[in-house]
Amino acid sequence: MARLEDIAPVAQEAELMKPIQAFQRRLRDDGCVMVAKRLGLRQNLPQMHFHDYAELFMVISGRWDFRCPHEKFSVSPNELAVVPASVPHAERAYSHAGKPFRGLVVCQHPHGVTLILSGVRSEGGKPYVDQFMHLAPGNRGRISRLLEDVAVVNRDDVRSALLYALLGLLEESLRQSVEGVVSMDQSSALVGKAQATIDAYLADSGLTVASLASDAGCTPDHLSRSFRSVLGMSAQAYLRRERMALAKRLLAQRELRISEVAWSCGFNSLNYFIRAFRQEFGQTPKNYRNSIL
Repeated sequence: MARLEDIAPVAQEAELMKPIQAFQRRLRDDGCVMVAKRLGLRQNLPQMHFHDYAELFMVISGRWDFRCPHEKFSVSPNELAVVPASVPHAERAYSHAGKPFRGLVVCQHPHGVTLILSGVRSEGGKPYVDQFMHLAPGNRGRISRLLEDVAVVNRDDVRSALLYALLGLLEESLRQSVEGVVSMDQSSALVGKAQATIDAYLADSGLTVASLASDAGCTPDHLSRSFRSVLGMSAQAYLRRERMALAKRLLAQRELRISEVAWSCGFNSLNYFIRAFRQEFGQTPKNYRNSIL
């Protein structure tokens, strides 16, 4: 079954292009960039989650607060932050200077790269996917390498130059992605936003069908009916499939402990992860790993 990035995006080009260009100008002027420390990697910490890929956060208006294992920091309008791969973090968003929160995220995932416009429903809440656009795949590798370089470089001017180049790649990819845009029906748009949320928060154990429905402003039953209509499966089945597919990919990395694979896939309990994996594939994660390595 095709994913919705093969059907259409939701966001309009101007809604994404103008903020990206504004952040490029800011980088050229003074380069205000925060990079989270590479500490506590892959730890299973309360109310935190992490990703296998680095993320870039940009605040258009409002304030974005981050809590990591050994630090807290805030990102204000026109500022950028990079959270390196495997760094646990929690996010909260607030209005600022009379303006509601609005943020832009470069979200990497196994399917590609998504630009997400984030909003927040209540002060101090976790940001949700308001609009999204899946980018053309050609620059995925270059985007990943630039973000990884940003996470380790020490000089501010070099970091700003790398991010400036990255934003240029995003502009190029955005223009390519806009070509051939078609309209989406209501169910497809609803499912597409839920998929973007799953891509962004798959490692978050708090990600459930109920939370997806709450973000979408509908009931869990309505969301699942939309998933069945568009993808031929329930929202719960899709979420489980994505977590199990990620587990298989991560188990191929011998350096990861099975507990780390479980945390990476949004499971707080190692025993529950093992049961779910055995139910899905007929063998334990350890036996699966031994069969492929």
